[in-house]
Amino acid sequence: MRRACAVLLFWVPASALWIAPGARADGADSADTAPTDTVTLPVPIELEDCSELDERELRKLLAIEFDTLNIARAQPGERVLVRCAASGARVTFEPGHGQAEVAFSGTASAARARLLALTVSELVGDAPAHGTRAKPPAPPRAPRPVPTPAPSARSEQPPESANATSRVRVSAGGALRYMARPRAALWGPQLALELTLSRHFSLAAEGRLELGKTSTQFAQVRWISERASLVALYRAAAAGFELGAGPGACLGRLSLSPSTVVAGGIGHEVSGAWAGPELVVHMRRDLGRVLFVLASVEGGVTTMPVRANASDGRELVDSGGIFFSATLGLGAAL
Repeated sequence: MRRACAVLLFWVPASALWIAPGARADGADSADTAPTDTVTLPVPIELEDCSELDERELRKLLAIEFDTLNIARAQPGERVLVRCAASGARVTFEPGHGQAEVAFSGTASAARARLLALTVSELVGDAPAHGTRAKPPAPPRAPRPVPTPAPSARSEQPPESANATSRVRVSAGGALRYMARPRAALWGPQLALELTLSRHFSLAAEGRLELGKTSTQFAQVRWISERASLVALYRAAAAGFELGAGPGACLGRLSLSPSTVVAGGIGHEVSGAWAGPELVVHMRRDLGRVLFVLASVEGGVTTMPVRANASDGRELVDSGGIFFSATLGLGAAL
């Protein structure tokens, strides 16, 4: 009896030791044969001759890449086939979506799965027929502000005055004329009208009443001149002034009345037309939107003079010759 008990006591621990290794071996086998496709991919992937590749790591990386690229299965039958070789792998996206080559040379074994995952995701993402998951709608964009046009240089300038845009200018002033032969000074009022033809050209018409006296060795002669002139002007602006210059012609009626005559002679009033060419220079300065100051200088020659003679034939005065005149006036733009 004691021997039977001793044998029984020895057999039970020995049985336990014999059964435990077998259990551990079965557990190890079941763990080794557990399926590696634990990650579901939208596009299936199949590996051929890739025993040295970590398939579990590859699937994990592909799941991340596919999710980032919003890749979904486009049609039944799509799959990615990876054929491995010693130097690399060929990736084919079926059916008919293209293929790519992956070189493993110089790449560590641990990094090959990452390299292959990037190639597969790029190939699938670039395929024209692959489907994508619905992307979340983009947030509405804020309306773009309507750009305000920059003010032009012209709009920044103040509006042009009537002086700058008017075609007609009227002025009134006083004139002083100096006659070189005989020496005489004539003065009087003047009215002027200027018509702008273009940016640089204008036409000016002037009317003038002039009074004066001349002292000669034979008599004192009083002058009364009614004169008109027409001038073509070329204009330009400089330093705030409007300048104009051009040729013209004057035509008038001159009356000469001797008041004192030498003994033995009798003087009579003489009148007639006198005319001649002239050269005119104008200068205008605006005082505001309408008013302006006008100054002009003229020089010319009287080619159609008026002569006054005494009763005995002696010449008392001759209005022919060179003359100069200056005018200063105030005008308004219409």
